[in-house]
Amino acid sequence: MSKGKPIFSIESEQGFLGSILLNSDIFKEVKGELLESDFYSAKHKIIYSEIVRMDNDGENINHVTIPIALEEAGTLEDAGGFLYSSELIDMIPNSSGAKTFAKTLSKLSERRKVLAASLDLAELLKESDDPFSTISEFNLSLEGMRSNKEAGSLYSKAVRDSKSILDLAEPDYWIDDFLPKDSFSMIFGPSGQFKSFIAMDMACSIATGTSYHGNDVEKTPTIYMTGEGQRSIGLRKVAWEIKNKTSAMDLILLGEAIDMTSASASSELSEMVYEFERKDGIRPKLLIIDTLNRSFGGGDENSTQDMTKFVKSCDAFRAETGCDILVIHHSGKDVTKGARGSSVLKAALDTEFSVSRIGEDLRGRQVTLSCTKIKDGGEPPDLTFNMKQVLLGKKNKKGRELDSLVPELMKNPVESLVEFGGGSVKDIIKNLGSNATLANVVKEYKQIMPIGADQSQAEQIVKNIISASNGEIYEMYGKCHIGN
Repeated sequence: MSKGKPIFSIESEQGFLGSILLNSDIFKEVKGELLESDFYSAKHKIIYSEIVRMDNDGENINHVTIPIALEEAGTLEDAGGFLYSSELIDMIPNSSGAKTFAKTLSKLSERRKVLAASLDLAELLKESDDPFSTISEFNLSLEGMRSNKEAGSLYSKAVRDSKSILDLAEPDYWIDDFLPKDSFSMIFGPSGQFKSFIAMDMACSIATGTSYHGNDVEKTPTIYMTGEGQRSIGLRKVAWEIKNKTSAMDLILLGEAIDMTSASASSELSEMVYEFERKDGIRPKLLIIDTLNRSFGGGDENSTQDMTKFVKSCDAFRAETGCDILVIHHSGKDVTKGARGSSVLKAALDTEFSVSRIGEDLRGRQVTLSCTKIKDGGEPPDLTFNMKQVLLGKKNKKGRELDSLVPELMKNPVESLVEFGGGSVKDIIKNLGSNATLANVVKEYKQIMPIGADQSQAEQIVKNIISASNGEIYEMYGKCHIGN
């Protein structure tokens, strides 16, 4: 074969098209196998494109209707003329070979495209000052071809008939109802709110396929990228494994923060994903970035331009690898206003969660995870955790037992708010004085409830706090109208 010679089979193209024209019902079984660009012959591209259009429009497809439609479109002569459709069905005895023809054409198309890309690579290497980077970019372009092939054409995804919307696939999840697939997600909250521990809990559950506190999980290899170092974050993984008596081998720890505002960041991470596939036979499908700040390089989180770079780099990585992303981020000075930084980030998110401690003692280990944004499906219920200490079975150099924390689901979050909210309610009543009616106390208490706490339960919580005080509130503030 001479260099650059096209790779094709006119006979296979004719056999495939003839099979469809002979029995259009079989097209439903093979329509996802090929794109128009997979055909080498120009006239076959035209015929196939018309077949796809007619199928989408619900029109009958056969050797008579196709040339009529091509004539109306003004492309009949370019597609071989009126009799060519009949000639195609005369070339095959039956339509049983349609699937085989489709696979042959798909492989030939891939070989043509890879060959063309390889020739381009050879030319680029002649001029490249960094041949390894050039080859890395070449590998990414091949993965892009594969992704586009799997995704299909945009035309095939378009929906005209509103009745078919109800038949579209429902959202799929890594964690049922909480973390959807094909998503860009975030967990945010103030410093010291156990965000990373909750993210590690999610990551280990997904990497092992372990139920996430009663919610079904689909298992997939997961990458946890952090700037804290592998040992620090690794202790949390070990603690989870001990508590759950499960090995999270497919949770991959990367103790190095990659600058996700850099144009080359997604390429570097993508190459790591492909290397795991080549060397270990696993394909990670989720990347956790802990935290955004550590992966933001020298950028300014409040800058629209810098945040746009971050989002685009994440999008590029997702497009190249098929990996979803979960970012861990800090809230701003005003916690009620959400995550800090440019609003570009929130606009790009599919799912967002907030994390906040419960009660007035911010040193406590009880936190609430609450969904603050989800594009598809209803918002999942809040989850309240107690951060349980787990001993790791090894001592440090000073002889102290190593330990870490693992989230443990609390069955009754209201009881937690009652337990830790007594002092807050007393302060509210004291400040309101003679205006301390139940309605006013509840109104003020709502202002200090943790982010994610169900405010519809505020009145019941206040009543429970009063009841739990054994008359202390009435005794201390006897002149208040708390019972009114």
